[in-house]
Amino acid sequence: MRAQSRKRRMEAKPGPGYEGRVEIGTLIVLDPYDGSVLHAQGNVRHDILIRWKSRKQIDDAQFAAGIKLQGIWYRAQAGTIGTCLPDNDRVDVSGVRDPIPSRVVAAQQQLADVAALLGARDYELVRRVVCEGIRFQDLDNLNQRQQEYSAQRVRDALYDLAREWGLVLRNDKSLPITVYHAER
Repeated sequence: MRAQSRKRRMEAKPGPGYEGRVEIGTLIVLDPYDGSVLHAQGNVRHDILIRWKSRKQIDDAQFAAGIKLQGIWYRAQAGTIGTCLPDNDRVDVSGVRDPIPSRVVAAQQQLADVAALLGARDYELVRRVVCEGIRFQDLDNLNQRQQEYSAQRVRDALYDLAREWGLVLRNDKSLPITVYHAER
């Protein structure tokens, strides 16, 4: 009986967060109404960038580059609004379909520039891990050593993006960035 209760306590409980686990940390976010800085408690396991930042595995410039890349990726995914079912009539009855917004085209061009900078392999890895939130364990059945190598490649790619976007000074020190932007 005691072994059963001990085993039950040791099992991971399903819940929100990365791998179903919760790791509470302090998040610094901008207030969307007045722009002031807020300190909030939140789960740092749901986003790989926040998790790495809280564990000091990436610096401020790499974090900012990852947040910027996520924002570009989300803007590039946006499209025009139609109906849920393509067989049904459109909600907008004006008869004119809206063209792709220029911000979506600009974001897709920025993603193409990022892909050219990082190369096909690293861009695919960074896109899947940073933008789509896929865990390293779910990437093509990688063993522990391959997962660590892939994580280092993602961190190096974030550093390259930070250098390209001017988030790193000439002597390779990152600019002081302390605010985690919550907009996506």
